[in-house]
Amino acid sequence: MKKMLILGAFCSIIPLLSAQTPGQISPADINAPPVKSVEEAWSFLPDIVAVVDDVNIEKAQIMASVRQTTARILRPGVSLEQFPAHMLSQYVERALDGEIERMMLLRLAKAGNFKPSEALADKAIALFKKQILKQRESFDKMPAEQRAQIAAQLEQQRGMTVDQVIKEEMESMQKDVRSNAKDPKYQDIMAVQIWVDENIISKVKLTDEEVSSYYEENKQRFEQKESVTASHILITPEGADPRGGKAATPEAKVEAKRVVDGILAELKAGADFGELAVAKSTGPSAPQKGSLGTFNRGQMVPAFEEAAFSMKPGDVSDVVETQFGYHIIKVTARADAKITSLEEVKDQLKMQLEGQKISEAVRSVAMAERENAKIDIKFTPAPAPAGMPMMMPQK
Repeated sequence: MKKMLILGAFCSIIPLLSAQTPGQISPADINAPPVKSVEEAWSFLPDIVAVVDDVNIEKAQIMASVRQTTARILRPGVSLEQFPAHMLSQYVERALDGEIERMMLLRLAKAGNFKPSEALADKAIALFKKQILKQRESFDKMPAEQRAQIAAQLEQQRGMTVDQVIKEEMESMQKDVRSNAKDPKYQDIMAVQIWVDENIISKVKLTDEEVSSYYEENKQRFEQKESVTASHILITPEGADPRGGKAATPEAKVEAKRVVDGILAELKAGADFGELAVAKSTGPSAPQKGSLGTFNRGQMVPAFEEAAFSMKPGDVSDVVETQFGYHIIKVTARADAKITSLEEVKDQLKMQLEGQKISEAVRSVAMAERENAKIDIKFTPAPAPAGMPMMMPQK
């Protein structure tokens, strides 16, 4: 389901806009064995994972939830079937807790006369619209530099403005609700969302004193390093493998330089940077129009960093050589190092802390309702080998 249907939380437009990328994991991080078949990797999980009030929670359902949860933190080309059973088990436990929580909230919604039905669609659309507009309002109150960086990333990666993203989100949300409103499972989700909004979210209050206190106690979190938002076109000499330590031949370097000089000439003649990046860049960012997002000092190789941080928004560099090949860099936004003031972050911080309070309140209500339910968990977590980490990196 779409992100707007995450229980007890505001839909996450601003994280979408700011293109935050969580830390990624791969088997190399945890010394995982080679990829196994789906059947073998998930053999520790029974077909019926739990029974709640005579309703089965099935293996396929939990596997799908785990895949959705880990989709953004697995490195490209990495499969869950490469991870050992004890680590998959930990994600299964989280997914199972989430599913039981949803079922408890549905019990409460039904008891509160929020009956799942197609008729809830209009109420759901109004609720989701309110959440999206709240996120848009938060964006408008961000510091100017942060808004500029987000806008630049959107333009680089999606060719859209913030308003266009919000409009698309609105249209997508309404289409999603209307097209799924007859689905009984979707009706359950709508009933829970509406019940949570009216019975939990509407009652969560956060004072200015709480926001100010959190800011003072966590001031280091609001240190903003000097940063640049940029794209690049990379031409790596044929046959070179910079990460593997294989150098290019002199002939290959001459040819790569000839190609990149030609691209630079096209740019100077008015060609579109993003289109040329997609068509000609050999870097992994090519499909995203060469976008590298926003990065701080110390994150790029020295020659690239020196060039990028010497440029102003809108500038396109000359050819920059690094061990990866030849780059042409375009800077679209930058921000100076500073400590962001409470006034600048107050609205977003308030939304974040409200979200935490809502999540805690939802979980507390669901946990209390578990005492009234008949729950039979048939899944036994796979034990971790001695010396292995107990938890996978968090999202």
